[in-house]
Amino acid sequence: MKELYINILQSPSRSLVRRIIGVFYILISVLWLVMRIVSKEPVTNQATVSFFDLIYTFFFGLAGIVFITDGAGISIIRWFGEAYIKIDAKQICIKKGVFSKEWILLWNEAELVEFSVTGIKFRLADKSVGELNYDKMDYGHIQEIKQIIKSLAEGKNIKVIKPVQV
Repeated sequence: MKELYINILQSPSRSLVRRIIGVFYILISVLWLVMRIVSKEPVTNQATVSFFDLIYTFFFGLAGIVFITDGAGISIIRWFGEAYIKIDAKQICIKKGVFSKEWILLWNEAELVEFSVTGIKFRLADKSVGELNYDKMDYGHIQEIKQIIKSLAEGKNIKVIKPVQV
């Protein structure tokens, strides 16, 4: 049986420049903290590091780590979840972003599939309509989705309506 699985999250390309920028950010954060500690200030402020200096150091260091990780080709967004397109003989599952809600449609609930320019509408057995919008999807992924849905719908004797082309 035909299946489709597309991992929407792509790994970033390796980049020496991003890694160098990351090292530079970390260097700046450490130098900032050291300079604040050893600077010649009045006795009341000497040897004390303000809360804002620590926050500044933390965020610059964190930005440096993000740049280094991204430059090494490791996707940080994958640490928070996944984004995918899964279509098989049982169901259609699409999660367009890491923080997006998963869209699920079971094939045994579908009676009609209608393709349009902006998405695919599914008329369900209970006469409600489910719609899969193409927003935030690559053109190549949209074409693959159309092909597999058309093929599986026709194999399950679900009526398919295609848009009129001029």
